[in-house]
Amino acid sequence: MLSFPFSSEMPVSRGYLGEEVLDHSERSVDLSRLNDSAPLLWNHNPDVVLGVVERAWLDSEKRRGHVSVRFSRNEKAAQVLADINDGILRNVSTGYAVNDTEQGTGNQYRVTSWLPSEVSSSVAQLIKPLAWGVHCPRLIRLRKKMRA
Repeated sequence: MLSFPFSSEMPVSRGYLGEEVLDHSERSVDLSRLNDSAPLLWNHNPDVVLGVVERAWLDSEKRRGHVSVRFSRNEKAAQVLADINDGILRNVSTGYAVNDTEQGTGNQYRVTSWLPSEVSSSVAQLIKPLAWGVHCPRLIRLRKKMRA
């Protein structure tokens, strides 16, 4: 089992829509799909399942979403897990539905109701580096925990 953050409140550019901030209060995030054995995917591709989300929760202090996942025994999952262990793959993303937003300051808006439905390990930078603030150092620490 591997645990790591999958989302944060760091603003992410959504082009002409402005900068999106995912609110991480208990009332804003519906973790029901993640907690119902949501998939761990490769680059958001539903045809490449790497594993399953066993548990999802919010860290209200750090304002982040976290998951514990179990990797499949299939060949692709084994390759991805090996690359995580070697520090090669460091990016995590999530697919989610936006239910409600509020206008923020300037070109920023806050997503006040959202439903994450999958977590992805990825090679592609779908958003700017460190936008979620959830990769790199944390996966390196997770790697060490897995070896212990």
